[in-house]
Amino acid sequence: LYRADHGKIRIIARGATFAALVSEAFDQIRDAADGNAAVYARLLTALETISGQIPHETRRAALRGQIELVAQDAGRTLESEYNRRRIGERLAEIDGKLPRSGL
Repeated sequence: LYRADHGKIRIIARGATFAALVSEAFDQIRDAADGNAAVYARLLTALETISGQIPHETRRAALRGQIELVAQDAGRTLESEYNRRRIGERLAEIDGKLPRSGL
């Protein structure tokens, strides 16, 4: 973003990166979801939906990173085998639609 005064550039402001925006949007929710399979499932659905709309590979990588964090947190905090299996199945579905790209 450029700000000019009488034709001269005075300020060059850099906006947040896509990865930073993804972190801002999902980190606190994911952190607060400890042990809640329903919240993890909704996060995965949201990330999958957004991924389907993003053609830019670097941005998809940021979403993939967030999906991997959900997988780690779910694996660490879900006590029920049923819930771990359910989230694992959901992750496998997403993995088939959003192939890894060097992450």
